[in-house]
Amino acid sequence: RIAGYFQRARFDNYMALNGDAGDYTIFVMFHEYTHFFLASQFAGEYPPWFNEGLAELMGYAKFDRKTAILRIPLSQVDEARDSDWIPFDRLIRVKRSDPEYQSHRLGPAFYAQSWLTVHYGFIENREFGRQMMEYITLLNSLVPQEEAARRTFGSDLAAVDKQLRDYSRN
Repeated sequence: RIAGYFQRARFDNYMALNGDAGDYTIFVMFHEYTHFFLASQFAGEYPPWFNEGLAELMGYAKFDRKTAILRIPLSQVDEARDSDWIPFDRLIRVKRSDPEYQSHRLGPAFYAQSWLTVHYGFIENREFGRQMMEYITLLNSLVPQEEAARRTFGSDLAAVDKQLRDYSRN
């Protein structure tokens, strides 16, 4: 039941798409291409929540001549709001091997909240977007995750969690 997959490698990147995915194919293409773009055009590593959140954001993009429309998928909003909420302090620590990323039961909530977090930072609250990018920069400077989170988002990650929960209900 996988419609697409991107695999980063040292000297090559691979992307596979299921051509039988129907209307979903365009979403998958933009989603997987975003992974390729991050891997090939920017130095550094991106945590799964950011990588998947940006890919989800771009997967729902619609292009019309010179305009890009970043659509709000109600299915993602509903999933983020109504599924088992992953607290922000946990979301930013999820690794590719963790159940939130791998599990068919937990994965949809992870992808939805990742989309919500990136959408909030890039579209709704640019200050939060700046903090997200600063956090990633600190991680790539080998600052330990907990310290990077404290330095960028503050010591009370529950406050960030509340902001995101409130945003999911707007």
